[in-house]
Amino acid sequence: MIDITFFLNRLISIGAIIGFAIIAHWTILILSHRWVRFANNTLRVFRGDDPRIGTLSTLIRFAGGVGIFFVAGSMILKELSIDITPLLTGAGILGLIITFSLQTLLKDVVAGVFILFESQYSPGTQVTLNDISGVVERLSLRSTVLKDADGNHVYIPNGSIGVVRVISKKNREN
Repeated sequence: MIDITFFLNRLISIGAIIGFAIIAHWTILILSHRWVRFANNTLRVFRGDDPRIGTLSTLIRFAGGVGIFFVAGSMILKELSIDITPLLTGAGILGLIITFSLQTLLKDVVAGVFILFESQYSPGTQVTLNDISGVVERLSLRSTVLKDADGNHVYIPNGSIGVVRVISKKNREN
C-alpha cells in the first residue's frame, strides 16, 4: 500500500523550499535596487544617469540568483532522497577546472567591476592606459575600448590595465 502522507510531506517541503527561494530572490532584487539608490544618493559614487548603476545591479541580481538556485536545488534533491554529496564534490571539482581555465576572464571582470565602482573613467574620458592614449569609446566588465589619435580602436582587457592616467573628464564633475 502506498503511504500518501509520505508523498504529501515531501510535496509540502519542496513547495516551501521553492516559496522561500522565490522570497529570497525577490529580497535580493529589492536590496540590489536599494543599494544602488543608496550608493547613488548618499555615497555619490555615481553621477546622474550612469549606466554603471544598471551593470552593478544586474551583477548583484545574477550572483544572488545563481546562489539561491544552487541552494534551493540542492535542498530539493536532498528532500527527494538523492545523495547530493557526489554532486557537490563534482561541482567543486568542476568549479576549480572552470576557475583555472577562465582565470584571465575572471581577472578582467573583477578589474572591470572595480573600474566601474571606483569611477576611474567613463566613455568620453581622455585617458592613458598602459602608455596607450585615447578617448574611452566603450567600457564593459571585460574590456575598455579606446579611440586613439589616428582614429584606431584599441581593445584593452581590464585585467591588464596597470596604470591609469585621466587626462580630461568629458561631461562629468571633477
